[in-house]
Amino acid sequence: MKIPSTKIPVTTKLAPRTLYWVTRDLRLDDNPALGIAAQSESLLIAFCVDPHWFSPIRYQLPSTGIHRWNFIQESLSDLNSSLLNLDQQLLVYYERPELKLVQLIRDYQIQRLVCSRQFGWDEIQSLASIQKQLPDLTIEQVDGTTIFDLQQLPFAPGEIPQTYSCFRRAVENLPVTSPKQVPDSLPSPLTETPGSLSRPSWIPDPQNTACPFRGGESEALQHLHQYFSGKLPLHYKEVRNELAGWDNSSKMSPWLNNGCLSPRRLRTVLDNYEQTRQRNESTYWLWVELLWRCLLYTSPSP
Repeated sequence: MKIPSTKIPVTTKLAPRTLYWVTRDLRLDDNPALGIAAQSESLLIAFCVDPHWFSPIRYQLPSTGIHRWNFIQESLSDLNSSLLNLDQQLLVYYERPELKLVQLIRDYQIQRLVCSRQFGWDEIQSLASIQKQLPDLTIEQVDGTTIFDLQQLPFAPGEIPQTYSCFRRAVENLPVTSPKQVPDSLPSPLTETPGSLSRPSWIPDPQNTACPFRGGESEALQHLHQYFSGKLPLHYKEVRNELAGWDNSSKMSPWLNNGCLSPRRLRTVLDNYEQTRQRNESTYWLWVELLWRCLLYTSPSP
């Protein structure tokens, strides 16, 4: 079943009860989906850890290894700390989303489900399953993973170019929406229950690793500030393919991928750097690579 592309109307009427399904948007800063979900009288914020992440797939390896899982756990903890400061909380469940979210919606008589727009095959299928089980549920997908809203793109639905050069020429001069600030307040939570109180046996135990990346919005914003506080952006194009060495490439990808860092926030900081410090081919190439990511996340998985 195809989930409709929903354009959010501007309205002052609040939805009675909303479930915000957190996926790859583990942040408060510039989170349009959270802003839409907050237009509600009460709000439940949930994240589902899917058992499929840890099951062997291609080459008998799971899609989520220990480094990625450590990063996700740190990101969840950081987001929950930020939400607690707004008198909300992140409920974490170790179940398939198409099962757990339906249960939550029924248990709490929720009328609306909000999430960032999904482009992965599994997530799209989960939304389709939820809609099939709950045909009267309103599902609103909000653009927050990419730089541009789908409505901004100069392409008809289903006609996004398959080649990057065509996509880039068409969109690189489009205006970028200013990032939204962290909300001052959020609706009251629907429940005080802290989600799953015990971890299932299929969840890997925490491990100390040598991975230098730490998950969470706080770490993402700190790295963003450090990277643009010196001359590293001026040499990005020369070193972007050198994986070893912390000063090579930009090292933004893990936080962008998990939604700890908004691509629009990154573009805004890059613009400010070019205006106040210096612009050269390397700073432009940061924008070029960000657009490449935009194409990947704009084209739904087959």
